[in-house]
Amino acid sequence: MQPLHPRAAHEPAGRTPVAPAMTKILQEEIEQHGARTAWLAEAMARVMGLDNDTVQAVGEAASYHDIGKQYIDEAVLCKSGQLESHERRHMEMHVVFGAWRLMSGERPGPRLASQVALLHHEWWNGGGYPFGLSGREIPLAARITAVADVFDALSQRRCYKPAWPRRDVMAYLHAQRSRQFDPECADAMREVVSGLPADWHRQPVPMPARRLVPPDGVFPPLHAAAQSLADRLGCRA
Repeated sequence: MQPLHPRAAHEPAGRTPVAPAMTKILQEEIEQHGARTAWLAEAMARVMGLDNDTVQAVGEAASYHDIGKQYIDEAVLCKSGQLESHERRHMEMHVVFGAWRLMSGERPGPRLASQVALLHHEWWNGGGYPFGLSGREIPLAARITAVADVFDALSQRRCYKPAWPRRDVMAYLHAQRSRQFDPECADAMREVVSGLPADWHRQPVPMPARRLVPPDGVFPPLHAAAQSLADRLGCRA
């Protein structure tokens, strides 16, 4: 996996994103990735000694980390070759779309899910996006989700790559420890993976029972959208 470039560019003011008609296969792939990421995130949170309520909250938030991809052009999502710079900027906007989609009042669940959707591509060393946050500036749930997300993404075949062997995935996580990933989270994933059978991902994983996603509505304009989200979610940006 090539490291993603930091700081996605904002789109022009006034644009209102509209979810395209996504193919059933792609929708199911995104949902199953979310479910596997949630399962891994919960397992990591347990290894890290978090209490049961926090473990559940982390898993539930992680399950929706990529919900913003429903607003990304399918041609970009399914492109087999390397993304052009403008396509990458469009792809990186999924973190903003997802956080807007999940925001609903001030209840704790949607707030945490929105933080995870917005910040799961931030890097421990500050090299991620959309803000270049680093270390503990990044909420713990987002740091956990970042590791779970990459482990599952590398382990699965995607349109732009084959599935990586387990040893290569773990080598990548180790190489990115203290760089892309919180070292404590990377270590927790290593412990979780030690007990995973090779074909664990081939069994469908149920989504969390509770639903955080509010009804569809009109999105606010996207100029400075990421900063506005950070202000409302209490994130430092």
